[in-house]
Amino acid sequence: MHELSIAQAVVERVENLRNERHSSRVSRVVLQVGSLAGIDCTALRQALPLVVENTALRKTEWKIVPVAAKIHCSACGCESQPENCFAVCAHCESADVRIIQGRELLIETVTLIEED
Repeated sequence: MHELSIAQAVVERVENLRNERHSSRVSRVVLQVGSLAGIDCTALRQALPLVVENTALRKTEWKIVPVAAKIHCSACGCESQPENCFAVCAHCESADVRIIQGRELLIETVTLIEED
């Protein structure tokens, strides 16, 4: 389950951001996970509480937003969502496509709390 190591890396980055900004805690983190990123969102959701258990992030709300794959066809110029990882254009069925969305793992939002 490589989602555990992904969760550890995300938590480390969020902790570093919290420390850089001298915040006392993080109330919410929103992650974008692409459908072609090779990450099981359910496993990531299960891994996060394990990783943050004894950290300042233990009360943080974690939201995972799935991002659908999107391709651009070089033949006809259309953008579409592929039905599987063997992408062809939905309009002209050309295989001359470029993935433009769906491989990401992004920390979209980190809500920091300043407490006295």
